Amino acid sequence: MRAWRDPERVGYLHVADGGVIDNFGVASLIVMDEAAGGDLGPFSAEDAVRMSSLTFIVVNAETLDTAQWPLDARGPTGPESVGALLDRSIDASKRLALEAFSARLADWERRLIDYRCSLAADEAARLGADETWDCRAFEVMLDVISFHDLGEVEGGELGGMATAVSLPADQIDALIAGGRRAVSLNPALQELAGRVP
Repeated sequence: MRAWRDPERVGYLHVADGGVIDNFGVASLIVMDEAAGGDLGPFSAEDAVRMSSLTFIVVNAETLDTAQWPLDARGPTGPESVGALLDRSIDASKRLALEAFSARLADWERRLIDYRCSLAADEAARLGADETWDCRAFEVMLDVISFHDLGEVEGGELGGMATAVSLPADQIDALIAGGRRAVSLNPALQELAGRVP
């Protein structure tokens, strides 16, 4: 950070899409938990008592690989090679981040249940527990929504669309409709929607 402010070293700050660093947006949550430290991580004591569940839905809108060069004996062109290398490096980092986040969620659940169950009844009540409160009644869930959920034909068609700042109106409409359908098919989201009054 200091280097960014040193005019002898940095004259211009060039930025890139955040997906290059944290495509699913979960690595920053791991860092946040790590920085918070302690049993509760980023949560307050009141959060730990009042929450009964914590659900994370990761939306994976990655472009599916539709390259034709693997079927060509000549192989990829230079730009295709660079694109494939960049795509694979982003794919690998986001999958590793998702695996690390999944492990972190299991740890959050254990830590929060341990904390909740360590509270005396009067302390739990002061933090928001009512007479029906069960210290073990807490769960953390993680699910991923992607084009794959829509089946091979529709998912392949939507996942094969270009990632661009501007798309034709019919493609935008198809992507919105596909997203709605994927949400309607996702069991974790449907269960969560059923809990909301």
